Amino acid sequence: MLKSREWAILPTVVALLKIFADVVNLCEKEDSSISEAIPSAKSIMITLEKTDCKGVVELKEALQQNMNRYFYGGDVRQHFISIEKSELHVIATLLDPRLKKRDFFTK
Repeated sequence: MLKSREWAILPTVVALLKIFADVVNLCEKEDSSISEAIPSAKSIMITLEKTDCKGVVELKEALQQNMNRYFYGGDVRQHFISIEKSELHVIATLLDPRLKKRDFFTK
């Protein structure tokens, strides 16, 4: 049984996880493309930064750390490289006409 404090932070947890659910739903579409990987990762990071996480700061920080680790090369394992250093992802994103004039890359 959840305590009243846990019930109070539940909407915040749901809001944080909804960020990921939206991207998962986008990626599961029949017409999804690898070109959406970089914009999706950026979208998650930006939304996480802007989300107010009263009561679940540790969860937000853990999500941000794992996003950095798996998408931006912060993992020591070689098979996780920065998504922006993956030639396939970069070319696909640059060639996608839906994504023209959008700045998804770190400077």
